[in-house]
Amino acid sequence: MANPAVPLHRPGNCRHLGPACTVSSPIGATLGGMAGSWTSSVLATALLAAAVGFASGASATETVVKSQSAYWKVGDSDKALSTACSIGNFTERSPGRYTARFFGKQGGMVLGIAKGTGLNLYDPNHMAKPNEDYFFRYSGSSDCQVFVGGRRRDGTQADVPKP
Repeated sequence: MANPAVPLHRPGNCRHLGPACTVSSPIGATLGGMAGSWTSSVLATALLAAAVGFASGASATETVVKSQSAYWKVGDSDKALSTACSIGNFTERSPGRYTARFFGKQGGMVLGIAKGTGLNLYDPNHMAKPNEDYFFRYSGSSDCQVFVGGRRRDGTQADVPKP
């Protein structure tokens, strides 16, 4: 489970994707608005599935960003990080644990997410920068592509607002 003191994705990072972009809490989704025995049944099923998942080593998926924009607008593609990803030296620690879902007419895709601070990131060569977010397309394959959020077009890091 993510540490609530370390946000996975700052709400301000979604602005450039347009008004159709939403950012979810890294803590997890709630069952708000559902009531009655159906909720109890759903909750019981979810708990059973979680128990089976823990026993099998599987982990849950959490959608952190939802957007109707094209997936490539999340940030610039980084060739060096993509190459490192394709050989397994810069990738998600738990592939698919945190995801960004892009469902627009163009550029629909589900990308994996990791933070430059190390959250969900395997980076033995220390290539990550703490103020950057990393979005993985085809993680775990030789076609892996890494998009970087939080980096300016000139390659410098964007200013991070203080909480």
